[in-house]
Amino acid sequence: MFTSLQTGLKNLPDTDWLLYHFVDQPALPEAFYHAFVAQIESGVQWIQPRFQGKKGHPILMHRSLFPLILNADADSNLRQVTKEHEIRIKIWDCSFREILFDLDTREDLERWRTL
Repeated sequence: MFTSLQTGLKNLPDTDWLLYHFVDQPALPEAFYHAFVAQIESGVQWIQPRFQGKKGHPILMHRSLFPLILNADADSNLRQVTKEHEIRIKIWDCSFREILFDLDTREDLERWRTL
């Protein structure tokens, strides 16, 4: 996944923020995205949602992080990048439990349907 992110960043048009979103999270409602981007504020580089104490996805990343990610080893990951550098992170306590769910298996899909 990390090399896919690096490839995407190399081909990204000029932008201030990136929404790093996994394709296996189709359950997030439109209201989530409106509330999420409203969390952007000056000085913050990374915004991550949290539901009932558990961090989830997607993540908003400021353009100031792009060089750190692009210059990291292909074997690296975002957790390692955030540990190796001083990054100003904002954790947003939200009411969207869907940030914790991804659909990888048929069982995940069935569990999601019963929520």
